[in-house]
Amino acid sequence: DYTQLVNSDVYKDGTILAYREAADHSYVCGDASNCYSKSKLNKFLRHVTFILDWPHKSAVSMLILDEIELARDGLFPRFLLHSTNEPQTNASTITILDGKGRLTATVLEPASANLEKIGGPGKEFLVDGVNYPLSHMPKGPHTPGAWRVEARCAKPDGRSFRFLTLLNPTDVSAPTPPAAQLERTAD
Repeated sequence: DYTQLVNSDVYKDGTILAYREAADHSYVCGDASNCYSKSKLNKFLRHVTFILDWPHKSAVSMLILDEIELARDGLFPRFLLHSTNEPQTNASTITILDGKGRLTATVLEPASANLEKIGGPGKEFLVDGVNYPLSHMPKGPHTPGAWRVEARCAKPDGRSFRFLTLLNPTDVSAPTPPAAQLERTAD
């Protein structure tokens, strides 16, 4: 029965676990574990913090922490950042220009993440060496991406992984955001 299938746990969306607001930030944590195959993933929590007035007044930056637990050895999680224009990468930083806007993304964790730029003409939907192009353009206002950057662990160790990424959207004319660094404390 179609109704039973659609209402089964297989199609259950993620769950919001926490939400907080303060004068200088807002925070939300979502559990998207159920949105992935149980044969590949046990846990996927995404923590998102919107940081107000950073790196300058009227700016809003976003810090994303993904906590991932794989179901078995031999799998390699990736953090994906999709774009319509070709991204530029430099060490742990990704820069994307689009019209009058610029996005600077810094992968803070894992510390030794490998960034791989994938896409371009004839490779817009490249996955593991195979391109899966659209058979037709969807109706309505759609802008399919043409590029992505994949951040991966240089040396996966175990089944638990964390990706920590800082996103700074600005105008192209705005000063480049200061270099982001991860500072660990005893807390």
